[in-house]
Amino acid sequence: MITQIQEILRSVDIFGQSINLSFRQREKYKTSFGGFLSMCMTATIISFFYSNILSFFSMTTVTSNESLIFEDNPQLLKLDPSIFMFAIQIEQSDFINNPFFNITIEQRHYHRYDNGTQYKYPSQYIDLVQCTQSHFASIFEKYNISFEEQYNKLNISNFLCPNLNNENTLNLTIGGTWASTDYYFLKFSVKNCVNNSESTFSWKPTCKSPEQIQETTQSSGSFRFQLYQTNYLINAQKPKDYIQPFLSTDTFYSFVPNTMFIQSDIFFRFKEISSDKGILMYPDIEMETFPYREYGDQREQISINSLTQNYYGAFYFSRSPYKYIIQRDFMRLDELLSYLGGFTQFMIVIVGIFVSIYNREHLKIQMANDLYEFDMSLKKQNMRNISSSVMKSKQKQATQKRCSNKKIDSIGQSPDICLNIDKQNDGIDNDQYEIQNIQKNNLITNQTVPDKPMMTQMKSQVSKYFDQFCQYVKKKYKVEIGLRMIIASFLQFDCLKNDDGIVVEKAINQVNKELDIQYILKQLHEIQKFKKILLDNNQIDIFNFSQKPIIALYQDSQMRRRTKIIIGDIDTKSQELALFKQFTDLVNSYQQIQKQEMKGQYQLINLNQRLLQLLGQDLSEILEKEIALKDQIISCEEDRINHFPSDQG
Repeated sequence: MITQIQEILRSVDIFGQSINLSFRQREKYKTSFGGFLSMCMTATIISFFYSNILSFFSMTTVTSNESLIFEDNPQLLKLDPSIFMFAIQIEQSDFINNPFFNITIEQRHYHRYDNGTQYKYPSQYIDLVQCTQSHFASIFEKYNISFEEQYNKLNISNFLCPNLNNENTLNLTIGGTWASTDYYFLKFSVKNCVNNSESTFSWKPTCKSPEQIQETTQSSGSFRFQLYQTNYLINAQKPKDYIQPFLSTDTFYSFVPNTMFIQSDIFFRFKEISSDKGILMYPDIEMETFPYREYGDQREQISINSLTQNYYGAFYFSRSPYKYIIQRDFMRLDELLSYLGGFTQFMIVIVGIFVSIYNREHLKIQMANDLYEFDMSLKKQNMRNISSSVMKSKQKQATQKRCSNKKIDSIGQSPDICLNIDKQNDGIDNDQYEIQNIQKNNLITNQTVPDKPMMTQMKSQVSKYFDQFCQYVKKKYKVEIGLRMIIASFLQFDCLKNDDGIVVEKAINQVNKELDIQYILKQLHEIQKFKKILLDNNQIDIFNFSQKPIIALYQDSQMRRRTKIIIGDIDTKSQELALFKQFTDLVNSYQQIQKQEMKGQYQLINLNQRLLQLLGQDLSEILEKEIALKDQIISCEEDRINHFPSDQG
């Protein structure tokens, strides 16, 4: 019952640990190139995070959305002197003191009832005075713009501006249309100039005479009404100083007294700017409204007659049915996190594509170098040639041993003479001979050099064939990764594949074949068959209950033996020490197998021969030479010991 409950609970476990293969005791294969790109990517991400976080708190990132809206009944627009100002004149010299014509401004309001009738409220006249810098200073200085140079260059002191001290000037309003319930507009009238010292207006000029007007009309042909007004350029994408005021000077109209009457509707839009400065959780909206006049947003009418005596022009400030709505939003915290996360994912994907391709190819090459040896020559050697080379080396060993014994017998039985002959043949001095005797004793007792000798002591104890063994291990052909191989990995063209790529592809195909579940199961079945062939039932029972491998808390380093040295993964000192141990063990094992062949059965001899053939011709020759040298040293030592008592007698 308990077992069934455990099985049910185990089946619904959603946190199960996946089981994966590893390579060199690592679940992920990593390379130095991948680490370098990872560091570069991390540095880039940190730099990107740093700059964007600073930009976030300094509020330098803003997005905007501008839309144009049509209104059937345009809302009221108040032309407040703090955001809007205009200047008017009749183009002439000394217009302020001695004008040709008079200009008046009226604030008008029409109300339309439901029955269609319209009521016109009494006009409110706007007092005009000579323009000064103070009329425009409050607008331009707010945005750190100097207006003095433009004021002097355009001679704006010869223009009329609204009186800032007059109450009506503070309530200039336009809005609605002719068909709206309430229609507000400003009317500019150009009429005949009349001297009136008792006028309630602040501007009391001395008018020019009709003769002067007639003379100027004949010489110039017409007069010009000029209008300068402030306008705004909105750069909503800029985080700061996104509003730029400027003076528009492109509005003027020509008229001829008592001959050509001109009137024009001048339409004003407005831009409503909504700026959300709440960068954290809560909105902080700031609203701003600016009068704005689109270039060419006007409608002119000209009449040629003499019905409008002493009335030469009429100009109207009206509301346009269009307005701009601008929404400005500074980057919020959630947008910043999303932006940073998206950039991080983008960098990981882009860099990951290249690094994954490189690491995959590097892993293939590393596995191929570790598991296989490559023959890049055109001449292939088969196992028969290797077998014949092993037999030749055995014959050579026996011949050398017989020749050595003959030399000893012919020269004499003195051990000193034997030692001198060996030293002359091998080119070894007395000190080196003593070192080789020490090595001989180590080889006979099947002992290796301790784990912590000095490098100089270790080098003095090794055989002269140890260097050949090191060269054999290190000279094996290693496939190196290259740009051509990486390109050929995803562009499957034969022209891009080199020799290294071809052998690596063959090696990986072999690895994939051996990792196939069907292949693995077949190998396991074959192992079971070998157990039945080599062992009887009693041996199989004992084999199945053999002790498991022991993992000790403190394990002797000499017990840990490897079948292959991975050159490049350890330092030079550790490499040479490990190679020395491996060489010593390999020589002893090779010699013991040869001794078994001398007194073993045919089946064992055949098995040992096939095992020795797997070493290859080059390594077998090195081991044969080392064993032959060792046998010569042992033979001479035995002869010296055997003849030593006779010399004393």
